[in-house]
Amino acid sequence: MHASYPIPRRRRFLVAGFLLVALMSILLAGCGQSTDEAPFGSDDSAAPKTAAVVAAPAAKVATTAPTAVETAPPTEPPSAPATGGGEVDSAAAETLFIGKGCGACHVLSTVPGAVGTIGPALDGAASRDLIAGTLEVSLDNFKTWLANPGAVKPGTEMPTLGLAAEEIDVLSAWLMTLE
Repeated sequence: MHASYPIPRRRRFLVAGFLLVALMSILLAGCGQSTDEAPFGSDDSAAPKTAAVVAAPAAKVATTAPTAVETAPPTEPPSAPATGGGEVDSAAAETLFIGKGCGACHVLSTVPGAVGTIGPALDGAASRDLIAGTLEVSLDNFKTWLANPGAVKPGTEMPTLGLAAEEIDVLSAWLMTLE
């Protein structure tokens, strides 16, 4: 009589484990979204802009017919001094933010596609004391965090996104404006 109970219990654990793995796979898939897909919460006309902004610093591999934006030499990304007070191209940074799937995990009231709930809300990120509870808020520390979050805070849910140096510069400067 006691031997009949473990089978249903095992089955429940197997089903629950399978569902948990499937859910985690779906959630993490948004973080590594490729640049040739339309970003979350975006219309089809935004996809080519995203691909152009993200592909420009990379190896210039065109996924569509070349345009003036894609064939032009890469421009120097917006830069900001260590205090975060320089010129920042917010539109390009927001496009990169959504294009890399960051909005799937983070919410940001000024970015319509940023509706995630896994990571912290980024409103006021530059006004906080710490990044991920480990690094003081600064331009250089945002760069360090974005380059390899797991090295800064082992066990973090934030994945290493494989961002190019130029992308890290753009996003870090932009994050410093979120007061």
